[in-house]
Amino acid sequence: NGNQVWRLVDSPIRIFGNVTVGTNASLIIEPGVEAQVFGRYRIDVNGAGGDVNLSLSTLSGPLQLQGRGSWDRRAGVRFEAQARAEGPERQRLQSLLGLIGRREGERTVIRIGA
Repeated sequence: NGNQVWRLVDSPIRIFGNVTVGTNASLIIEPGVEAQVFGRYRIDVNGAGGDVNLSLSTLSGPLQLQGRGSWDRRAGVRFEAQARAEGPERQRLQSLLGLIGRREGERTVIRIGA
């Protein structure tokens, strides 16, 4: 099956591309697991049953992300975030910022389901 578990004993998990969770599959991430992508990011998922709150923030790295959202059985996912690039990688990340959301000056607004 396509189910995966990221275990704390294997942390940090280094991601060198896309992570895709297929239909009828699951990705279980044990508490405390660190995933390393183009920087360090924190995703908090809190809730149970039909209501879940999500938050995303950058711990370090040139791609700065900050966002909040929710998921419930009726409305699905609603998420809004802001992204911007900093430091020497700023110029190189401009194309990515244009792809992931709507540009508003120096920041990019990302909306999912909103």
